[in-house]
Amino acid sequence: MQVTADFTALEDSQPLVLNLTGNAQLVGSDANKLLHESPIAEVLAEVDVPWSVAGDYDVNLGLSIPLEEKAQPTGAVDIGVKNGQIKLPKQAIHFDNINGALRYEAGQGMVAKDLRGEFLGSPLAAKLAVKKEKQQTVQTIQLQGPIQSQSLMSWLGAPKPVQQVVQGKADVTAELKVYASQKQAPQLTIETDLQGVNLNLPIPFAKSSREKRPLQLSIAFQEPLLLRGMLQNQLSAALLLGKQGLVSANLLVGRSGLISPIPRGIQVAGWLPVLDVSQWQKLWAGFDSQGTPSIKPVTIRNFAIDKLIAAEQQLNKINVSLLTMRDHWRVLLDSADLKGQVNMPFSRTQPMDIWVDKAVIRSLADKKVSSSKSNQDTTIQPQSIPAMNLRIHDLTLDKRKIGSLSANIRPNPKGLQVQNIVGDMQGLSITGDLSWNYQRGFHRSFYKGVMRAKDIGKVLENWGYAATLTSKKTKVSIDVNWPGSPMAFALKTLTGKVDSKIEHGRFVETERSANALKLLGILNFNSIARRLRLDFSDLFSSGVSFDKFKVYGRFNGGILTFDKPVTIEGPSADFQMDGVLNFITDKVDAFLVVTLPVTDNLPIIAVLMGAPQVGGAIYLFDKLLGNTVQQFASARYRLTGTLTDPKVSFDKIFSADTQKTNKGKK
Repeated sequence: MQVTADFTALEDSQPLVLNLTGNAQLVGSDANKLLHESPIAEVLAEVDVPWSVAGDYDVNLGLSIPLEEKAQPTGAVDIGVKNGQIKLPKQAIHFDNINGALRYEAGQGMVAKDLRGEFLGSPLAAKLAVKKEKQQTVQTIQLQGPIQSQSLMSWLGAPKPVQQVVQGKADVTAELKVYASQKQAPQLTIETDLQGVNLNLPIPFAKSSREKRPLQLSIAFQEPLLLRGMLQNQLSAALLLGKQGLVSANLLVGRSGLISPIPRGIQVAGWLPVLDVSQWQKLWAGFDSQGTPSIKPVTIRNFAIDKLIAAEQQLNKINVSLLTMRDHWRVLLDSADLKGQVNMPFSRTQPMDIWVDKAVIRSLADKKVSSSKSNQDTTIQPQSIPAMNLRIHDLTLDKRKIGSLSANIRPNPKGLQVQNIVGDMQGLSITGDLSWNYQRGFHRSFYKGVMRAKDIGKVLENWGYAATLTSKKTKVSIDVNWPGSPMAFALKTLTGKVDSKIEHGRFVETERSANALKLLGILNFNSIARRLRLDFSDLFSSGVSFDKFKVYGRFNGGILTFDKPVTIEGPSADFQMDGVLNFITDKVDAFLVVTLPVTDNLPIIAVLMGAPQVGGAIYLFDKLLGNTVQQFASARYRLTGTLTDPKVSFDKIFSADTQKTNKGKK
């Protein structure tokens, strides 16, 4: 390095001036000494940039330094850079492969108009300038060029799931500001339209690489690091990042604007047009697999969602609030269709507690279920449903009030177990357990429990069916299963046992009998009696009364048979039925036996026997032999056709056998 120094002769009233001229070829270590250890460092102290340099530098000096305190130097230092590098070690910022010309102008700072280099592994064009902000000198570095999102996310210390969310390359404009005062941290601002970057996020944040969406980032390299961001009009954020990770986050969703950081915890406010819970669960699973983060205070107050999609249900205009308690998060939900509270424990081993004051569920009846497609009736995997204790005070299905429901829900490797089901649904008491299995891509549901009611007729009316059956006591024991999720329940796919005992009731026909429950429609013995060839109008004008009505049914893939004949024991007549009810083809093939008490029905018996005088003889036999003679007052009929409109044809008189032959059932 060659430097020439001389003193300019001045008048006595002016200070001496040291003139420095010279040139040098320096490598990085020499350039660092020149910047930080030589007398020139004192000249450069006006902009005290804490950087180090590397590379090859061609330096030309031309400085005039007044040898008097407070006097300002003049002149310039021109630096040619080849394969250079500039680092700010504390902030982990470095610019590589720098080529071009730098110029230090005394009293102005470092300037450059056309530098070429790399930042985060991507080629960039750079400019250096010095500005004044609030009477403070600021050294700026302006950058322009493409940056890989993965490199930027990795440099910011983002976890791997975030790096997978943001993928691609976009043109950016960035500016780094380094302040003369060390009291103010360096700041980096980045602006981009994100064209070329995919945002693998749920709607409405999802974005393809072709779409433009303005993003502004501002990073203050303080401790903890302050990151501010604005994504178009969708999100504003202020994050504090410490050495151990996230310190705090203040998020404003659905709006844009400058917001301030908070000291600790997470605060969320704003609005979303749509939120699909399943999509966010998939995203969160990626974060959760990286390990459970430390629990931070989270606050959400009256966050508005226009459309919330969860468990194949849609809720409109819902407000969500969240508070952090001692050992759990408390979520408050409020909408026209759902109002309640969810307690989410910090511990993964504890179930959620859900109290619902009001819930309106939309049925999935419009989804056609067939035996070939029932395993695909839902995209929900039951293993993914969290453990919860559920209590619903007021449940509505579509527009129909149902009642209350409680259950304990526990996922397991096979699927999901719904235990301790207790429901009071429009007069129908339900208890039992439900299993929802999902193995190798196939769903199957199992239910075992008991249903009880007093007047089954009122229950039928409450559920929208015709009250073709009344009772004082009803009990139905169920042990069934079907392909698909619990929502795919259908008689045409059902397998298992259904046993029922109904006491002290009546089969009746009403104006709404066409709207009868299909299973009860075919078992409505009052309707069947009217289809018989004999005139029983007097006997059955007010309906078929019974003391006991017993059904021991067995479903096999939508086909119902009976372990024992269906029996009706009544004061006016006894009925027995056996056969096959096919809910897949909507067909019936069964035999019905009608037995009339001889003493009370002599005119009818006489007609059955073909001669009035025969009735008197049977009466005498009845008095002598009792029940044995009842088969002489019986007739067997065959039921065929459809379940909704069965055809009744006379088969045999004097028969109490419901089977087609004596060898077995059809």
